[in-house]
Amino acid sequence: TDKPLRATKLEVIVLDKDGVVTPSTLSAYELTVPAKAKAKVSATTSLPPEKVGNVRLYGADLAR
Repeated sequence: TDKPLRATKLEVIVLDKDGVVTPSTLSAYELTVPAKAKAKVSATTSLPPEKVGNVRLYGADLAR
């Protein structure tokens, strides 16, 4: 966008294929993205990729 974007309280929820939540760790809890720029935030979990059923960010399901 033409304006800075502020994201706070970032939380990624990782669910296995049975719907059980697995803890995840984010590289940033909050960030400010300058105007006309991009930011990349990494999330890690102990769950192997083949066992991940769903990932949620701000309550929205993300496609795998």
